[in-house]
Amino acid sequence: GARVALQLQTGARPPRRTVLTVREVRELDVTSAPLPGVKGGWLIKVQKFAPGGEDRLAAALNVAAGAERWPRAILLDLRGNGGGVFPVALAMLAQLTGGAFATVVTTRDGSAEMPIKAREGGALLPQTSSIVVLIDIGCGSACELVAAALRHHRGALVVGGRSYGKATLQDGLPLTTAAGRVLVTIGHFSTPGGAPIHGRGVTPDVSLSAARRFGQRQEDQAFVLRLPDAGAPSASVAIAPLQRCVATLPPPTGRRRQPLQADATPAQLAVDEPVVQDAIGWLRCVASGPALARRR
Repeated sequence: GARVALQLQTGARPPRRTVLTVREVRELDVTSAPLPGVKGGWLIKVQKFAPGGEDRLAAALNVAAGAERWPRAILLDLRGNGGGVFPVALAMLAQLTGGAFATVVTTRDGSAEMPIKAREGGALLPQTSSIVVLIDIGCGSACELVAAALRHHRGALVVGGRSYGKATLQDGLPLTTAAGRVLVTIGHFSTPGGAPIHGRGVTPDVSLSAARRFGQRQEDQAFVLRLPDAGAPSASVAIAPLQRCVATLPPPTGRRRQPLQADATPAQLAVDEPVVQDAIGWLRCVASGPALARRR
């Protein structure tokens, strides 16, 4: 509740004063907000895969379901998600895919391939729910696995910009003589279809030029190994009918009529972003009919 007066100056510009009120900052890793213009549609934003994230995702999906049993359409915003706890990402992926899945991981113990099965549990999303995944170059590591697996197993449409291209797994070993730990790379993973991600990233089915751009983080440069190049996997849905559908949509109706509260969640703030508005259009078309048959 304390108020702090600050004087700010940039370069040679005249200084300006502002007053800030001290508040507790809560880091929200999973947030959600309804999508305007999409019946039963919700934006779910996952900032990172943190411990307990699967429970927060389940709560968000239950809120989104409302009077219906399931949310009908989901825009999953993974922009800027640098990864996190791998088992949490798998558990959340199991909720979104409606069951178990397998991916390919090469480990340091010499085993060629190891299937990873997500934790079994109640399937929160049936195959009838439509999913569009929004990524950018800030999506890395487990985030890239989730995007690729949703495209492969759920026929999700991936939109935005190419992801970062870090498909390695690390274990943290604590130091015995000093504070800190050493990160040891223990393996790498590919898409469920076997396409490499490391050094290449996940290529979206639809490029949205307004996708947020991140520079390469210094601490990640050591992880960007140079693996053999390979072609990008094909889209999981037929793009041409979607393009025709999107072309017929009216432009967004504008920004919110009511100002957002000071404690608005990242998902509520993101709904007004131009790139999210574009992604909402694609989600409307994905959810609109059977012409968008899945393609394997």
